[in-house]
Amino acid sequence: MIIVNSFVALPPAVLTLNNQLDTMVLATAMAALGLTTHLSAIRAAGTRPLTLALTLFAWLVVGGAGINHAVAAMFR
Repeated sequence: MIIVNSFVALPPAVLTLNNQLDTMVLATAMAALGLTTHLSAIRAAGTRPLTLALTLFAWLVVGGAGINHAVAAMFR
């Protein structure tokens, strides 16, 4: 779709449909990953991987917000 859109200007309706389809497919993939995760496997892993996951999540949220803020400040 990216290649087609690079050479041909697609109508806004097609772009909107493509974005909705993309969101739906991504949500389906995330749901499939979640459905294959068993609670017993999470319990067996212990608290260290969960602590790491929480730390990485916080780092991504804070870092992403910082980057967004910095880029927005550059274009003011």
